Amino acid sequence: CCELHDWCYGDASCPFLEYIVPYFWRCNYNQPICAFVFKLFPFAAIEHAEFGGPGSCASKLCECDRVLSECLSRFPCPSSKSFCRSSTLRFLHNVALSIF
Repeated sequence: CCELHDWCYGDASCPFLEYIVPYFWRCNYNQPICAFVFKLFPFAAIEHAEFGGPGSCASKLCECDRVLSECLSRFPCPSSKSFCRSSTLRFLHNVALSIF
């Protein structure tokens, strides 16, 4: 799951923005749905602000995270915490998150 998520982020073409671009999502019948899908329902429409709507960096990152959550849901939670070491930046990000 994690390797596919890394590739998805790489394909999203959002260099250096993966961790700061906000996006919106909703839960629908226990399934994550990225906000741009809600444009079909005017009462629930949410824009991704200046980061754009469908096809934007925000919507691509949301879709990557949505697919990751569905993939991870197929496996039991690990008993110990592990760190992603695929890149120095990602490793430092994980270390920083574990401190707070």
